[in-house]
Amino acid sequence: MEFKDVEIQCQHDGELLVKVGMSEHCKAGRFWATLQNACIPVMELIDWEQSQPKNVYDIFCSYGIDSAWKCFVEVCAPIFVAIGFRFTC
Repeated sequence: MEFKDVEIQCQHDGELLVKVGMSEHCKAGRFWATLQNACIPVMELIDWEQSQPKNVYDIFCSYGIDSAWKCFVEVCAPIFVAIGFRFTC
């Protein structure tokens, strides 16, 4: 099995949002493409712009360090601001 921790949410517009964790058996670099191939029957129902791997490591394995860093900043920056830490890139 290539995937674990599959989370599917229905958005207000009826599209599906998918968040999936990569299992230890999945080959790095093939994770997201393998997921999209598995979802072909429902491809048009999924919002692929908002869907993403479930954690920063899986994003790194799928898209590289730049995408993983961007995800980290998007998730952590609001938290740092909320506790009063100045966060700049």
